[in-house]
Amino acid sequence: MTSRPDEEWARLGAVWRTDEHAVPVAEALQVRVRRYSRRLRLAIIAEACLTIVALGVVWWILAAVPVRTGWAIAAVVHSAIVWVFVLWNRWGIWRPASETTRAYLALERERARRQVHTGRFVIGLMAVEAVVFAIVAVTTDSWRRSPAAWITALAIFGGFAVWGAWWLARARRARGEIEALAARLTAEDSEPAS
Repeated sequence: MTSRPDEEWARLGAVWRTDEHAVPVAEALQVRVRRYSRRLRLAIIAEACLTIVALGVVWWILAAVPVRTGWAIAAVVHSAIVWVFVLWNRWGIWRPASETTRAYLALERERARRQVHTGRFVIGLMAVEAVVFAIVAVTTDSWRRSPAAWITALAIFGGFAVWGAWWLARARRARGEIEALAARLTAEDSEPAS
């Protein structure tokens, strides 16, 4: 971790140890929550734009080179599956339930848990799509007509699967850091005052 998040966690620890967790979260932590929420909003906008561009490219390719409409259907189904997951996975993680340290920590735990879900989802989706594409390629013998297209598609699946694995490892590490902090804060909280 960088020093900036470490400073934020140190402030979180200080707030946690005061007044039985009823103290409002320090301003730096509120900024962190707002910053993450802003990033979520920007990510949704970027993902919506990417979806529109990707479906536009599919439409353009279909108009220029008539191929099976199955590819267009697959692109729309893929986009729908991804959007259902994105909306479900981000539901309720925009801001803490209250401005207390406990609520902030609960939000951080939930965000980390959802990031783990994201990594697993990407890996699973890419694996399923790669298998479906491979079955179509073999059963239709289309891979012989345009091997470069199939190799490109499988490379894209592999790239996204690698990204998903990286994201999953990163999310698990973050979740471990959050749980370690929670354990440390709970231990410090339960120590008798000197």
